[in-house]
Amino acid sequence: MSAAVRPVGEKKSYVSHIRKDELAYTAGVINVAFSAWLAGAMPWAFWCFHGIKMIFLLAYKLYINWKVKRQYFLLDYCYTINYLSILYYAFCIMKKNVPAMHDANSINWLGPITFRCLFAVCAGPLALSIVTFRNSLVFHSWNQLAVLAVHWSPNIALWGMRWWVPELNAEFPDVFHIGCDDLPNQKTLWPFDERSCEGTFVQLWLWPLGTYMVWCVAYGLFFFYLGADMIERNGYHTMYEDMKDKPPLKSILANWPEKYRPIKYLMCHATACGLSMLVAPVLWHSFALHSIYLLLIFFVAILNGSTFYFRVFAKRYYKEKMDECAQDLLTNKATLELPWPLTALEATEKDVGAADAADGSGAESSVLRCV
Repeated sequence: MSAAVRPVGEKKSYVSHIRKDELAYTAGVINVAFSAWLAGAMPWAFWCFHGIKMIFLLAYKLYINWKVKRQYFLLDYCYTINYLSILYYAFCIMKKNVPAMHDANSINWLGPITFRCLFAVCAGPLALSIVTFRNSLVFHSWNQLAVLAVHWSPNIALWGMRWWVPELNAEFPDVFHIGCDDLPNQKTLWPFDERSCEGTFVQLWLWPLGTYMVWCVAYGLFFFYLGADMIERNGYHTMYEDMKDKPPLKSILANWPEKYRPIKYLMCHATACGLSMLVAPVLWHSFALHSIYLLLIFFVAILNGSTFYFRVFAKRYYKEKMDECAQDLLTNKATLELPWPLTALEATEKDVGAADAADGSGAESSVLRCV
């Protein structure tokens, strides 16, 4: 609807939308600046910021998704990993500082297993999802910032913990047990350096893949069997329903009967996640490769963001500005004495000609503001 006929309430809604964009943009820039400083100054402590930030962003995602019946998107694998990472940090802190949980120190042997599983699934499926799903660094959008943070923030937290173990243990003694405590120099440059912390193929691929399969089975049982009728009856949206008719998944599922397509979908998902986790054994043993890998992934997010700003965002706001210009021209219609009925579309198409014919300074200034 053009500004010429936009109701007062809708104008206020538009202004409110702009204010939200401005607030999100400010928060987005501050987030990136602070994250960069923290990752450079105290990378071993980034997990604290990550945990607190993700609690708020995940709550926001739940709120906006609930309103449009997309809350079950938040049971997807990437979101589940974020929940588990937050629980991991909270549990480690509580077993050290809460007297009632001191007995939990008897399971410290699970620390190295848990940490390596998180490392693999974050470096693989989460990081590469930024490339696959074109996550974008778009400062003005809370939703875009939240989606990017889901896939990016856990990686920086684990990067800091992996390569600054002595500083981590000095700052948070007896909290995390990642199995690298006796090595003074963690920053090995080349894969499989003999000085590197232990990380075998089994630990960094087979164990994480096993944890993935637990989620995959539970996800499939709920969405395609136990909860399928409830989801369909209430009109809830799911990741499968959203992606099954989009390329390339549409062509992949096309040759399977409808009732078996969810099985093939999960098989494709499992294959993609399993293959992406293959980067973990290499990245675990090389500080240089791990750092370059994450920088390249972040570069892709920046590139995607630039595409959004110049091809989507700019076009949207250009249209709104043209509507405002059309309103200005309609206001000065009597001065312009135009022979045609001036609509918002005609105003944007004929504003240059109108400017040349106009004698009134008010009409001309309106056109100049348009261009």
